[in-house]
Amino acid sequence: MNNSFSLMKELFSDLRRGTGAVIIASSGGAEYSYESNKFKNGIFTYVLLNSLKSKEADTDKDNEVSVVELRNYVIAEVSRLTKGRQNPTVRRENIEFDFKIW
Repeated sequence: MNNSFSLMKELFSDLRRGTGAVIIASSGGAEYSYESNKFKNGIFTYVLLNSLKSKEADTDKDNEVSVVELRNYVIAEVSRLTKGRQNPTVRRENIEFDFKIW
């Protein structure tokens, strides 16, 4: 059992150590993540994919989407589409290193 645990620790990074990873979850712990036939996906997935394809998340219009822009757009749009019933959350804020996604 100790070997399995050691292997797991090596394979998976501890995200609390500031690895540069940012996790955006589809909803809060006490909420549901809604699906929609209209969007043929979960609301969160639809908004995330659409924001990247359409460049709607590029709020400063510099033709690049940063993590902060994506986070802000996804949170606001999912909340709007679900009338506040689903609110994405961010596990790790890394605004100091707000890298561009594309």
